[in-house]
Amino acid sequence: MGKIKLLHGSDHIIEKPDLLLGKTNNDYGRGFYCTQELSMAMEWACKKNSDGFVNKYVLEQDSLNILNLLDGKYNILHWMALLLKNRTFRLSNEIAIDARDYIIENFSIDLKAYDVIIGYRADDSYFSFAESFVQNGLPLRSLNEALHLGRLGTQTVLISEKSFRNLTFDGADFADKTVYYPKFIARDSNARETYRKEIRNRHGVNKAQMGHFAKAGVSGKRFVREFKFENAADYNLGDVIKADIFAEGDKIDATAISKGKGFQGAIKRLGQHRGPMAHGSKFHRHQGSNGACSSPSRVFKGKGMPGHMGSVQITTQNLEIVRVDAENNLLLVKGAVPGAKKCLVTVKETVKAGK
Repeated sequence: MGKIKLLHGSDHIIEKPDLLLGKTNNDYGRGFYCTQELSMAMEWACKKNSDGFVNKYVLEQDSLNILNLLDGKYNILHWMALLLKNRTFRLSNEIAIDARDYIIENFSIDLKAYDVIIGYRADDSYFSFAESFVQNGLPLRSLNEALHLGRLGTQTVLISEKSFRNLTFDGADFADKTVYYPKFIARDSNARETYRKEIRNRHGVNKAQMGHFAKAGVSGKRFVREFKFENAADYNLGDVIKADIFAEGDKIDATAISKGKGFQGAIKRLGQHRGPMAHGSKFHRHQGSNGACSSPSRVFKGKGMPGHMGSVQITTQNLEIVRVDAENNLLLVKGAVPGAKKCLVTVKETVKAGK
C-alpha cells in the first residue's frame, strides 16, 4: 500500500499528534482527523475566522488495518451506525429511537481491529442529513445523494497508537483567513442548501413542517388535510387510516380539483352553439349578444363568456365501490372520479345514500 500524504488544518502547528487529546464524541470517536485535499485542510485551519496552519504528514500504511467505508463492501448505513454511536442525536419519538437502535445493532462495525478509518465527513451540515434520516424525514436514497451533492468531502482518521507511530510530520503551510474562511462558509452553506432542497422537494415539505411530521413519527407528506370522524377518539397521533375502512358496495362522494384546460371559448367552456359558418354570417364561434346597447347599457352578471376552464373543486356523488384492495391500499370505484393524475382525491360516505 505504501505511503500517503495527509493534511490536518489547525490554528497551530502540531508536530506530534496525541491520540488522547481527541474528543470521544467526534464522527468516528477519538482520533486524529485528516484529509488528502489541500483546500479542505486550509478551510479547516481557518474555520474560526482566524489564520491557521495546514500540518502535513506522511503515513506508512503497509502494517496498518484500514477501514474504508467508501469501497463497495459497505453502504451508507454502516457510516450512519458509527455516527449514531459517537454523536448525540435529537430523537423526538420512539420510532426514531427504535430506528437508531436497529441501525446500530445491524450495521455497526467493531473498530478495535482497525488503525485507520476513511469515510464521509459529518460536520453540522451533514449531521442535519443524518438526523432527518433517523427521524424518518429523509429517505435512504436522498441521504446517499445528499452526501455526494454537498461535496463536504471525505476524511482519514487515525484511531490507534500504531497508526500514530507510523505518522511522520512533514512541515506546515500558513492558511490565510481572508482567503479560506469565506470558502469554508461557502462549502458549508452549499451543503445546508442541498439539505434544505432535499427536505423541501420531498412532497414540498419545508424544515418547519418536517418538524411536525417528525413529532408525529411519520415521513413528510405532500398533502395535509383535516377530517371529522365520529370515532375520532379511537385514533392516536401518527395512526394510518387505510382503504379498508370502506367495504365493497359502499356509496361514496369523490372530491378533487378538476383538470385544468386553460383559456377556452364559450362553445367548449359553456356548451353554447356556434353560428352559421357561411360567408354571410357575422359570427361563427362568438358567444352571442352581450346585451342591449341603449338600455340597460350594461352586461348582466353571469353572462357566459370565454375564460379559464377547469381547476375548480368538483364532487361526483353516489359512486359505488366495486372492490377494496386492503393489501395495496386501493379502492376500485365505478364511475367518473374527478381530478388529474397524482392529484388528491377525497373519498367520503355519500350524502345521497338511498336516493
